[in-house]
Amino acid sequence: MERLLNIEKCVAEELKTNYLARTNDNELILAIMRKSGIDTNMPFSELIKLKNRPSFKSITRARRKVQAEHPELKDYQTSEIRKEEETKYKKFAKERTMEEL
Repeated sequence: MERLLNIEKCVAEELKTNYLARTNDNELILAIMRKSGIDTNMPFSELIKLKNRPSFKSITRARRKVQAEHPELKDYQTSEIRKEEETKYKKFAKERTMEEL
C-alpha cells in the first residue's frame, strides 16, 4: 500500500512539472523510473525483468486517479483521444466472437 501511495505522489509531482508526461504514458513511465533510481538506458528486455521497479500499470493507474482528482493536470486533447480509443475498444470487445479468435 505504501509503495502505491509513493507512486501516486511521484506521478502527481511529475504531472505538475512535466507537461509531456500528461500527454504520453511512456514519458511518464520513464520519468518515474528515473525518480526511482532506475537506469532507463538499459535495454527494455532487461528493464522489465527488474524486481524493484514500479509496475507500468501502477504508474498509468496512478495517472488516471491523479488526473481524475486534479483535472487541471490533464491535457484536454489527449484526454479526448483516450476516451475515443476506450469507446472503440469497448465496441470491438462486445462485437468479437469466440469463432473470430
